[in-house]
Amino acid sequence: MNYTKKIFIIVWVFGFLAGISFAQDTAGGLTVSKLAVGNGVENRELVGEAQSFPASTEKVYCFLDAKDIASDMDVIFVWYRDEKKVNETTLTLRQGSRWRTWALKTVTDMTGNWKIELKDTAGNVLSSVTFKVE
Repeated sequence: MNYTKKIFIIVWVFGFLAGISFAQDTAGGLTVSKLAVGNGVENRELVGEAQSFPASTEKVYCFLDAKDIASDMDVIFVWYRDEKKVNETTLTLRQGSRWRTWALKTVTDMTGNWKIELKDTAGNVLSSVTFKVE
């Protein structure tokens, strides 16, 4: 394969992948800038961001920083512990350039592998984050 064809294929693949990424952001009606977990929220910012928490941790906060919200919409934080759904919280995001919000879960002595999926009301996963309680 000659050099020109290789460059064309590489450019085409990156263009195709960029198109998929754009479609995912638009389909959800927002861009997820950050989805992370921590010990709390102060001044609308996540504090104590971590991927692992001791069993004595009382609460874990899942923090969402969303941008380019096309219209008012609900998002659902779905919490899983060891692959079993344990909680679901629905929150409303308002149309605008940026919205920060969070959901929390009491996890004291609830050791295991955790995952939080951020979903739209159609059930599409917009983003996810994992952590451990040890």
